[in-house]
Amino acid sequence: MAAALIGGATREDAIALLTTAVAGNNPLAAVQDSMRAQAAAFADPAALELTVQHPAMDMPGSQLLGFRVGDLLVHSWDLARAIGADETLDPEVVAVVATNIEPMRPFIGQVGMFGEGPSETLDDNVDAQTALLDLMGRRP
Repeated sequence: MAAALIGGATREDAIALLTTAVAGNNPLAAVQDSMRAQAAAFADPAALELTVQHPAMDMPGSQLLGFRVGDLLVHSWDLARAIGADETLDPEVVAVVATNIEPMRPFIGQVGMFGEGPSETLDDNVDAQTALLDLMGRRP
């Protein structure tokens, strides 16, 4: 959807993409194709200045890129947890995503995409990855 939005897709087009099965018989190839398309779309610096019609709201391409990075980061943790793999996330990416998502703290649990949001039960000395995952509705 992100590549389509950068390419000029409308909100309605994006919503239709969300309800369309795209993996077919080869989910790995579908993911690889999607990642290549997104990388190509965001490779143009002008993409960051565009206003896109995301289903949630109109936003600059730079914000859409931030959403994609956060989404991919947290879902990589979800997958690692599900299959028993190493759950360690890149600390630099964690820091960037945390900075981008922290302003949503007061209402993130109401958005509908982050579970109940932060548990508000973490110790002040918790590591950055655990804090970010908790903010995004995960309970590591």
